[in-house]
Amino acid sequence: MFVRYQVSANRTSVAGAVAALFLASPSWGANLQLDVDASQIARRILHSHVSIPVTGTRATLYYPKWSPGDHAPLNRVTQLTDLVIRAGGKPIPWRRSRLDAFTFEVEVPRGTTSIDADFDIRMPAPGHPLGGASAHILRLRWDIAVLYPAGKPVQQQPVDASLRLPAGWSMASALPVRDRSDETIKFATANLDQVIDAPVLAGLHMRTADLTPGSAIAHHMSVAAETPDDLPEQGQLGNFSRLIAEAQAMFRSQHFRNYHFLVAASDYTGPGAGFEHAESSDTGVRANFFHPTEAPRGASELLPHEYAHSWSGIYRRPAGLMLPDYQQPAQTDLLWVYEGVTAHVGYVLTSRSGWWNVEQAREFWAGVAAKMAAANGRTWRNLQDTADSVPVTMPAQFTGDDWNSWLRGLDYYEEGALIWLEAGAIIHAQTGGKRSLDDFLAAFYGGKGGAATVKSYTAKDVFDTLGRIAPYDWAGFFHARLTSLAPTPPLDGLTRSGWRLTYDARPNPFVIPSQMTMFTLGIQAGGDGTIQDVDRSSAPYAAGIVPGMKIVKVNGKDWSAKEFRQILAAARPRDQLVLNTTYAGVSQEFQVAAGSGLRYPHLERIAGTPDLLTPYLAPHVSSVQTP
Repeated sequence: MFVRYQVSANRTSVAGAVAALFLASPSWGANLQLDVDASQIARRILHSHVSIPVTGTRATLYYPKWSPGDHAPLNRVTQLTDLVIRAGGKPIPWRRSRLDAFTFEVEVPRGTTSIDADFDIRMPAPGHPLGGASAHILRLRWDIAVLYPAGKPVQQQPVDASLRLPAGWSMASALPVRDRSDETIKFATANLDQVIDAPVLAGLHMRTADLTPGSAIAHHMSVAAETPDDLPEQGQLGNFSRLIAEAQAMFRSQHFRNYHFLVAASDYTGPGAGFEHAESSDTGVRANFFHPTEAPRGASELLPHEYAHSWSGIYRRPAGLMLPDYQQPAQTDLLWVYEGVTAHVGYVLTSRSGWWNVEQAREFWAGVAAKMAAANGRTWRNLQDTADSVPVTMPAQFTGDDWNSWLRGLDYYEEGALIWLEAGAIIHAQTGGKRSLDDFLAAFYGGKGGAATVKSYTAKDVFDTLGRIAPYDWAGFFHARLTSLAPTPPLDGLTRSGWRLTYDARPNPFVIPSQMTMFTLGIQAGGDGTIQDVDRSSAPYAAGIVPGMKIVKVNGKDWSAKEFRQILAAARPRDQLVLNTTYAGVSQEFQVAAGSGLRYPHLERIAGTPDLLTPYLAPHVSSVQTP
């Protein structure tokens, strides 16, 4: 994955100490040995062997609960099975904590210096939103396969990791390889935090390309696919080289040694799920993403988004997310920076890099604005709360919760992006066009480069840096937008840039049919007629229609999503719809106003105002060497 602007002095000092630990070399005892066997991944099983240094007669072992970048305790300890712990080759007793299912207490024989834990991991089924594995692809997050000892920060626990793959498979990772023999890869020693920050992409069908040939800081892309036909050709990767050049021009720094895009092109391993890391990104896209005939749409921005996270969220990290291990609860109140900035930057870099032309980019922004306009839950729940509550609300995103417009969900992404667009327009106005949001990004996220480091910040640090770029009451600006309960979203960034949100019958390529029916009629209906969301200010809601109902007939005819859209397109004022529904064994008939034609969102120029948006979204780098 906002009222608390200040972090307590004590928490800030702890964050500073933890930041220093990220830079320290491993310094305590023997190395933890982590050996993962993925040779049975086609059966959705990983086997993990962990050799753990211990002292004394009791050991507390943790299974990671809070994974970096997840903003919530998303790891599932229930996927860990067949746990056996040994000392000197003999099984020893263990007991799970009665207060925390992720904690294991172990009785250790006197004089023992290391214990061995063996267990299996049941990978999610293909199609799970968090991804994982299929018969041909593995997206390995090390945190699902490790137990580690309590008592030392993870930044000070040295790890020797290895991975065994099925015969014939290839792999890629930002974690340096020390040795490879047959199907076993041994990685260079790193601390546990560095290992978990370097996932592995492996597969039977893989292709790796150098995106910046000859550059001192190498950028590679590795793609794993279900079939060779879904792998990209060399000539299809030019947008990634342009992305790197545009990001360098925007941030004016590179704080990593090298960078590796890890992409799983599959309909089974979490398409649409991306995870950020310091020197790599772990991203899932649809199997046909690289097909020459596949026109890039909304999914294109996921790759720039995760790349931008290397600066926003990994290198510069909110103080409340600087933690000594993976068990401590995170403070997520600054996600309007962490994710809001990254969402904004991801959208901008997608158009500057050429995935979208400027007209397409404006259509995308119109879709974002319309989605936020439909979030009527804003009258009871402000944007700050969407960030504060994310440790609880993010897991709900994967359990099929409905009433999304009422509950708001993770709006700090899209609404945060709109607020940062307004901040950029204010910077332009305050400096007479001499400075832009890019100047803030370079000042705030810039670094010396050459190493993957972490630097914490508070909201005051954000406001102070903005003030140095353009004097303004930035604390008051963000406070007003984060705490607002106004029924309309903050669209001043668009209007200050010379554009307004409008609706008409012309399709928007970024708006799916169910979203269009929400904007048109106030109900979001899936392909089978199941209602996923209802606008509480709409005629269907007033009539008694709620999410979960399934439309079985429209005007007496059996449900058809295509015909439903055709009826809405032809509707005129005072036309009525008769909707027959079923829900929990109850059949009902509703009569509602049909509206007056389809409503797709678009941006319209405001006459007599300067257009700041078009040049902002256009490419900023004129010449890029592509592979």
